[in-house]
Amino acid sequence: MTLYLRLGGRPAIERAVDEVMVRLAKDPLFMSRNQVRLRICPRTGLVEFLTYLTGGSPTYEGLPLGFVHDGLFVSEGQFSVFAQYLISAIGRNGEDMRAAIEISYILESVRPYLFAEAAQLQA
Repeated sequence: MTLYLRLGGRPAIERAVDEVMVRLAKDPLFMSRNQVRLRICPRTGLVEFLTYLTGGSPTYEGLPLGFVHDGLFVSEGQFSVFAQYLISAIGRNGEDMRAAIEISYILESVRPYLFAEAAQLQA
């Protein structure tokens, strides 16, 4: 069974994304120059991408991550904070450690694509 199904499908992914977005909006690390970007971060796009990553969709047809998120995370430290919020939301604040570990591995697998140079992504 996929992580997507074990979590409860799209409603669970949407709840997790909503929780993360609220936490990011309150985090001082994200309240500087990225504040505007966070407010317009496409919730639907993140839901769709997480649906794909967790096994709820066989394909992802969006743009490469480095292009879509250029400038959203200025540093890997900010990505790490985002990842911790998502791990907490998906793992239901420690109630589902298996889900938390799985999403942690998934996020680490996409990290290099977020910080790759545009030239590397086109190659």
